[in-house]
Amino acid sequence: MLVMQGRGRAGDLGADVIALAPDGRKIVIQCKHKHKAGRRRPCGSDVVQTVNGTARPEHGADIAVILTNGTFTKPARELAHKHDIHLLWGEDLERWATWGSPLLDVLGEDDDRTASAEASRSA
Repeated sequence: MLVMQGRGRAGDLGADVIALAPDGRKIVIQCKHKHKAGRRRPCGSDVVQTVNGTARPEHGADIAVILTNGTFTKPARELAHKHDIHLLWGEDLERWATWGSPLLDVLGEDDDRTASAEASRSA
């Protein structure tokens, strides 16, 4: 994975990390720190709305991801599902960040999608 932008900052338009997957797909990740003093606060649908409005239109994302050390509200999970935005947290975050499982595997981006993305790029 090639990281093109790796630091969130003011004005990043919902993209803390922008990376290219080995198959050439652009991944845009918005990170939210929601764990303070032993208390996890959930990410709400406002975060999903921001990423939905910027990841693909502004950054050209093929894969949009919101990552948190907290949780997500039910409305956030529903909205993310509706707009094909991956939510990375809990056990999946641990699999990737601690145990080194490939991000595309953790996100469930299977080989069929990879093959069709590669085919459309070479056409």
